[in-house]
Amino acid sequence: MKRKVKTILALLMALAVVMSCVSTEGFSVFAETAVSSEASSAAAEGTTVQENIELFSETEQPSEEEKEPSGEGMVYEAADGTEESAPSEETEAETSESSESAAVTSSETTLESKADETTAAESTVTETEKATETVTENNGAESSSAVDETKGENTESATEAITSAAENSANSLSPNAITESRQISGPTEVAIGETIKLTGTDGWSVSKHRWSFTSDNGGEVEITPEANRSSVRIRGVKAGNVTITHSYTVNGILWSENRSESYKINVVEKLSEGEFPLYIYTLIPGVEEGSSDNADRVWNGMGVGTITNNGLQDADNYAVNTIIDNGYGNSGAVIDYATDGYPQIQGSDGKWYTYAEKGSSEANLEGYYTVDWLRVIVANGANAGNNGRNPVVKDKESGGKYTFHLDGVVTLNEANMYTVHFHLQDAGESDFAFVDPETYSRRVPSGFHAKDLTRPEVNDPQGYPDTKTVDGIIYQFDGWYTDENCTQAVDWENAVITSNTDYYARYIPITQTLTVKKDVTGSLGDLQKKFEFHYRYQDASNNEIAGTFQLSDGEETSIENVPVGVTLYLSETNADGYETTCKYGDTTNVYDGTEKNMQIKVTSTASEIIVTNDKDAIPDTDITLDSMPYTLMLLLAVTGITLFAGRRRRRNYN
Repeated sequence: MKRKVKTILALLMALAVVMSCVSTEGFSVFAETAVSSEASSAAAEGTTVQENIELFSETEQPSEEEKEPSGEGMVYEAADGTEESAPSEETEAETSESSESAAVTSSETTLESKADETTAAESTVTETEKATETVTENNGAESSSAVDETKGENTESATEAITSAAENSANSLSPNAITESRQISGPTEVAIGETIKLTGTDGWSVSKHRWSFTSDNGGEVEITPEANRSSVRIRGVKAGNVTITHSYTVNGILWSENRSESYKINVVEKLSEGEFPLYIYTLIPGVEEGSSDNADRVWNGMGVGTITNNGLQDADNYAVNTIIDNGYGNSGAVIDYATDGYPQIQGSDGKWYTYAEKGSSEANLEGYYTVDWLRVIVANGANAGNNGRNPVVKDKESGGKYTFHLDGVVTLNEANMYTVHFHLQDAGESDFAFVDPETYSRRVPSGFHAKDLTRPEVNDPQGYPDTKTVDGIIYQFDGWYTDENCTQAVDWENAVITSNTDYYARYIPITQTLTVKKDVTGSLGDLQKKFEFHYRYQDASNNEIAGTFQLSDGEETSIENVPVGVTLYLSETNADGYETTCKYGDTTNVYDGTEKNMQIKVTSTASEIIVTNDKDAIPDTDITLDSMPYTLMLLLAVTGITLFAGRRRRRNYN
């Protein structure tokens, strides 16, 4: 009998190893069977080891009530590996209760495992005593001393074996012993109608993979599981953000745990070749963004449009903050502003305002807002906006990508509240642009004094200096006006805001009026001759300005509004035979030849150009080196004829 008990205990320990991959439910069967089997093995005859193994290795399969609800877009995998469709509402309620009950049972089993181990040890000792006593009584051959000896040995052996098993389970089979990444990998964007693959956590202890999705702002996908269940195929159905959730179960000897991991993807419209998504945002002056110290800064998501342009590449091919366009297609871009989907915007007064296109009949009505576009710019990813409307694209460092953003600024038509914007035509530019609306655009109450506004050149004199030099041309800040033509200067001391107001300023080139004077010198200089001049230069708008004039000795003419810093090209075309000098400021240059080509760098300190033509007093013999050989031949011929004639005359006298 003693040998038989030891055999049973050895069998129990062997089965503990077999049960290492069994869930909590399987372990419960093992624990209950272990105790009853020791008693029955001592009392019942003819029980074989094989029968005991079959009994201990039997596991329970979850019933339909134990299955977890699938949720939105769920692909459910049952314990037997088959897929199940999403349950009905009634089944979901029952399943929820069953799941909660199972979770409680699992927790209680785990928390009370040590207590169970102690109870099991005590139970084994007690059952051993009973079995020994029973055998002694039936056979009548065992003495009381033998019984006591058997009891002592069996009790010690059982206690040591179960204590060892408990220690091994506690040390090597705790939840902390199993490690996994808990991270889904794969693309973060999918176009409608296209498919991507995502892979979740997997491993020898992981089972019951379940995948589902939730829509963050209208996005929708279809989920198809792969053969190994830890990977799925995601097909885009409807544009927007989607959160993919992968739920699974991790199993050990004494425990099992349900875990999950999530992953956000962006479903985008399928675009044609050369067409790219354009994430649209607008700034609302005067609306506070979260806990920002700047109460005039907030960017709202307006939706997603598109942008196309000849030669436009994917945003990843540009540097962040690269300006692609001014928002109105000045670079040739074709922009779909997606205005049909613009949201209502809540003002600081708590009222909601509806979008109206600029120039429409509603554009100036109370209760509406308009948008002025600032730029199309390259950004690192895309956010949802302060209102959470736009789909999110991760930044490049997190596995996302660069994107194109269209930024604009809002003007709300509120009662007794008005929006103020500043516009600047910068040095070298031909158009007005908003001046940092995050800093300078304001919404102020009716009657607000203009002098209390923050003006760019006062707040940031280095960013908006009195003069700027661009392409060699010097520009001067011209001050602020109430009209785009810059004819009505702002009276900052007395102006009061009583309507939506736009202020305009510009940098204008400093110009010079150049006076060209003509001097003719030399004894042979023709004082009455009209000398012809041609001139040209590039103005601040990069346009070529050209003209002609004629001057004789003592005359002068003016060339007006020549930008300081440009090069004036001045040529004299009919001064052949004259030595020409040109004096401008402290510089004098000499020109010779048939055509005199002069280059003059215009400065702000010199305005007079003196061109002098000089013809010296040496008579013009019209003999040049080129005609000298012919002249010598003529002289020789005349000399020969004279000598010949003289010889004939002498003969006649003789």
